[in-house]
Amino acid sequence: MPTTSTAGRGPASVAPAAAPERLGVLSAQGKAPYRFTAEDAEWTARFVIGESGGRDDPDSHAVVWAMFNRYALLTRPYYRTFNAFLRAYSTPLQPVLKSWGASRRNMDRADFVRTGGTFGPPAPPGIPRGQRRAYLDLQRRPWAQLPSSARSVALRALGGAVANPIGNATEFGSTYVYFHDANRRYPNPDEWRRFTEQYAERMGWKWIGPVPGLDQNTNTFFVQRRLAALPVPAVRVLAG
Repeated sequence: MPTTSTAGRGPASVAPAAAPERLGVLSAQGKAPYRFTAEDAEWTARFVIGESGGRDDPDSHAVVWAMFNRYALLTRPYYRTFNAFLRAYSTPLQPVLKSWGASRRNMDRADFVRTGGTFGPPAPPGIPRGQRRAYLDLQRRPWAQLPSSARSVALRALGGAVANPIGNATEFGSTYVYFHDANRRYPNPDEWRRFTEQYAERMGWKWIGPVPGLDQNTNTFFVQRRLAALPVPAVRVLAG
């Protein structure tokens, strides 16, 4: 049975061949508690692989916590389970990409699988619907074949053993990549910060600011302004 941590990235632990039946409880003030399931753990591990490379590091911890916050504070009424929410929200976990921007970024890749049809307005004409084969394969990969580091993050996070590094952030994306999409070059640090703050303002969000150890060129984290009055952290995972 493989150990899960990479040296220097987190505490050593062991990921079982099958996700355990009993995990932690997602809790937010004024909201009904939600107990995580083995299926939630499997899809969380896939989410970590797709969104942050599967590593056991601060970026993986942060993206999982953004999903805890978003599910507990905003989207639980629309999704019966945490894993159903992840599969709808995360680009790598969608059977067919929902965003025409994501489809445009991926349509010329060799592994892009067209599923038929194109996006309508406001998308530019001719952007096909589809998904990358790598992500379709990830969605089908069983728990035991997922990297042990991703399984470890999933088990520890859903068990209440991963600290929240991003407060009440419910949004993330790479403004480093967004700048490149707009300007066809990558920003220097000052340009990235200005672009990030301006992007947050347009969206009605607030950038969380620098966090020691968290490289936000990879994923940048934001708090919705309507959540600003909540205590920090507003969401907790209680050990099962």
